[in-house]
Amino acid sequence: MLFQDKLTQRRSLWLVVALGCFLVRSAAEMDRSGSLWYQDLCSYKWEAVDPDSKMKYTIKLCESSPPTSCGSTAAVCAQNLSGGVGRSVGDLSLQRLSNTVLDYNTTQTCPGGTNSIQTSISFQCGKTMGTPEFVALSQCVHYFEWKTYAACKKDKFKPHKEVPCYVFDPDGKKHDLNPLIKVSDGYLVDDGDDDTDFYINICRSLNTPGKPCSEGSAACLITTHGSFSMGAPTRPLEGLSSDSLRLQYELSADSTPPERCGEHRPTVNINFLCPSSRHSGSTPKMVAESNCRYEVEWVTEYACHRDYLESHSCKLTSEQHDISIDLTPLTLSSTDAPYFFQSPSGDDAESYIYYLNVCGKIPTGECGNDLFISSCQVKKSGNVQKVAGRFVNQTLRYSDGDLSLIYPGGDKCSSGFQRMTIINFQCNKTASNQGRGKPVFAGETDCTYYFNWDTAFACVKEKEDLLCRVRDGSKHYDLSRLTKYPESSNSENWEVVDDQATESDTRYYLNICHKVLKRGGAANCPEDASFCAVDKNNRTISLGSFLSPPQMTKHGNDIRLMYTDGKTCENRKSGTQTILTLKCKPGHLESPPILRSVSSDKCVYELEWYTAAACVLSKTQGDNCKVEDPQAGFSFDLSPLTKPEGSVYKMTRGGYDYYINVCGSVKAASCPEKAGACQVEKSSWSLGKVNSRLSYYDGLIQLTYSNGSQYNNANHTLRSTLISFLCDPEAGPGSPEFQVEDNYTYNFRWYTSYACPQRPHECLVTDPTTLDQYDLSSLSRSTSAENWLAMDLTDSLNLKKYYINICRPIIPVQGCDRDASVCEMKYIIDKGSPKEVVSVSNMGMSKRGPIIEGRDQLLLEFTDGSVCMSEGQKLPYSTQIHLVCSRGASVMGPRFQFNQNCTAIFLWDTKAACAIQTVKNDSCAVVDPVSGFKYNLQLLASKEGYKATANGKDFMLNICADAPGCGPGMGGCELENSHPVSPVGVEKTLKYSTDGVLQLTYKGVLDGPTDFLFTTPCNILSISEACHTDQDFSKFFASFLCCRSPDISRAIRVANRR
Repeated sequence: MLFQDKLTQRRSLWLVVALGCFLVRSAAEMDRSGSLWYQDLCSYKWEAVDPDSKMKYTIKLCESSPPTSCGSTAAVCAQNLSGGVGRSVGDLSLQRLSNTVLDYNTTQTCPGGTNSIQTSISFQCGKTMGTPEFVALSQCVHYFEWKTYAACKKDKFKPHKEVPCYVFDPDGKKHDLNPLIKVSDGYLVDDGDDDTDFYINICRSLNTPGKPCSEGSAACLITTHGSFSMGAPTRPLEGLSSDSLRLQYELSADSTPPERCGEHRPTVNINFLCPSSRHSGSTPKMVAESNCRYEVEWVTEYACHRDYLESHSCKLTSEQHDISIDLTPLTLSSTDAPYFFQSPSGDDAESYIYYLNVCGKIPTGECGNDLFISSCQVKKSGNVQKVAGRFVNQTLRYSDGDLSLIYPGGDKCSSGFQRMTIINFQCNKTASNQGRGKPVFAGETDCTYYFNWDTAFACVKEKEDLLCRVRDGSKHYDLSRLTKYPESSNSENWEVVDDQATESDTRYYLNICHKVLKRGGAANCPEDASFCAVDKNNRTISLGSFLSPPQMTKHGNDIRLMYTDGKTCENRKSGTQTILTLKCKPGHLESPPILRSVSSDKCVYELEWYTAAACVLSKTQGDNCKVEDPQAGFSFDLSPLTKPEGSVYKMTRGGYDYYINVCGSVKAASCPEKAGACQVEKSSWSLGKVNSRLSYYDGLIQLTYSNGSQYNNANHTLRSTLISFLCDPEAGPGSPEFQVEDNYTYNFRWYTSYACPQRPHECLVTDPTTLDQYDLSSLSRSTSAENWLAMDLTDSLNLKKYYINICRPIIPVQGCDRDASVCEMKYIIDKGSPKEVVSVSNMGMSKRGPIIEGRDQLLLEFTDGSVCMSEGQKLPYSTQIHLVCSRGASVMGPRFQFNQNCTAIFLWDTKAACAIQTVKNDSCAVVDPVSGFKYNLQLLASKEGYKATANGKDFMLNICADAPGCGPGMGGCELENSHPVSPVGVEKTLKYSTDGVLQLTYKGVLDGPTDFLFTTPCNILSISEACHTDQDFSKFFASFLCCRSPDISRAIRVANRR
């Protein structure tokens, strides 16, 4: 196979000629310092793979380069991936260089021929250090192509420092992070610290115009006190496993550490993880930081092997790429008019026209008759034509949700870089030209031309959850915890509360950043629907798909998620769309979304959702090996990982044994007293005193041990330990992994299910026959509250107590299972007094929502509890709670009935079990039909009225009284130059829904339907938002008498519909 002729699928065009001895070095082959122009590449050993013949090549460019496995005299060594002896296919002593072609000859004759075995490397100008790519084997000549900044005529792309940015795994699959390298700017790491910014580049020093990062730094910390270099590239990218890569930055030996680091030398480790499925991805995240040692983790598809991300055709297939994309419908034939775009537009003779085709030759001769021209730049005056890219070596890439088509090989620029075109495709199912859409020129940088192209053929069904996070300055939000995934058999869609009418014949199903799951009532929903309506006859329509990421609202701290391209609207060109506004409500992850309004033509749906997922991510700390996120209502307890006395976690690395415990001391070997972690060789050292204080931020739990044994240095620095706990639902307890020691701090990483929060499920259920809706989320207790309690008094000598929570696990109780929704306690006599201890740690887990047993009668089932013995059989404990509608304002808890066959039965009279009802009248008072509480809005009437300004508009309104200046009988109006316009109040309606929404509507009689809509909250007074589309909306908040029954925390909304 070493000598067999073959061509790879790259189809590079090569002109193979006899190589004579006239090739010599010339002055042009030296750079301005007198060194070889490719000197930067000589510090490393390079690798390339021929995937068809399973042959691996190792390349030693210079005498000073690391040797290959074929010995120090071999420049290019070929070896089968399965093993065996390597053989030189290019000798270093027989090197020949001509311009940018480097040849290595051998003394071996080609079998069946007269020429010798040799290697030829063709260098081309690129923007990064690049990698050698195997191209072809013909007549015993091994051809390679290498695009690198070293081959450019100018130093435009030459960095201060760069290292090789690719690795091959044992199977010969290439992992290439070169696409992540930024020639300018860098990546901002999410470190959870509002006062600092931490920037990194990948494999290359930062070039950050406008930011004060020092030259040569690849990791830069910016604080109010200045900027500090935290490391430069020192070694190539390394592979840790088939789905994990690592990059390390350190300060050079002659660099002085920043004063903030003391004697510690900064180090940055960046770990790249290939996600387990296509719907994952993230920004770089700081997972550990101590003594100027930084651990960054980045879940990105670029860490996956390249064949998974790329194709050299016009298609990506499910079999190879886990997605299915076909751009061939965009390919033009020779008789079609080319795609084109003029920039700038107009009659300017200096403007350019860009001609494009997709995966084919442009059907125009403007740039010549080359069969492979796919991108062409023509000056409108006609005196300049440049080939901007050829499809012969094109790459179609889908990574981290971005789809791009790359055309290299255009005409050379003055730097020597060959022009290149990158087309970024975006999904748009309603694109013009029968879904084909058209390219839009986005700009040019360093002879690379960028185009954006919205088209239906770029829509990827699997593109979900890639963009479910929002950043607003230093604040971070994550909606993905609301996403329901098909992989989970217990996962159900969110069902929306219909707040629009007293009676409805439609059910609504919603998912977040994902299409609805085709199960349950949504089984027949359209394939791409993220919000779906189902009527009584099981007819379904899509009300929008997830095609754009969530955004912060222009005013306030709400998050807005828009679903578009739903069912085609008769009165509009576009499809139905849904606007979902998510509002922060700490501790509430089970409450349902609410349908607030539907446009008269049923083309726009507005939803509102009060949920903890809309709260900003924040750092918290906790003691006793526990920590909670009060915003989300999550709690974590790592105490089950604490080893009892005499038992420890042990690891061996570099000749040392490491012993650690979690929130407990290490009592093993000769470890010092009170050490939480210990290093043992012949002697032993404490790596930090034990403590049980945890910190938490965005899924990362950390435990730090400090004040360990002294180092033998001038300052007698005390050793410390940092343990980072990361979620892995499949890991169970997991085990620690020692990462590295930076002379002062010892870092451990630990994947465990104990670091995983519980995913919420909804507390809403809809009667499929009557479409009555029931919402039990008001019974769910978050970490800031207390569990429900119930007593079993049937045996006075054996009293039992039950901790209960609804639709989520109980708030942590010592000894109870962290996943249990019911935990049974008993009483023992301890020192003469009764003491509460755990009897059954798990009486059942909440895995599904309520079940309808009858009108105003519900059942909650908690299953898969601890093991129970019943009549000689092992059964899991379970719990059933029967909930019955109780109309009244009193609050009661569950009542124990009996325990039979390992199942505990409870009865609960509660108004939460009453069907949601809506009542309305034309007065200013309404009575809650469940609690009997009367709401009287006359309390909000004001002689002066309420004046508000938002987005340049002034409003005057009143509640249940005339608004001053708006005219007799009018409850509100818009003010233009202090004059009233669009008055409303001819008709007034007050509507109350038992899910806690009170709505007052004023209607007017102008040219079109006009109304003001009030949705009442408690104790808030401010202007929130106003915008203008085809309707005018202004939202304002007024104070109201808060009642003790249902939560009425809703925004007052004033809508002036034109």
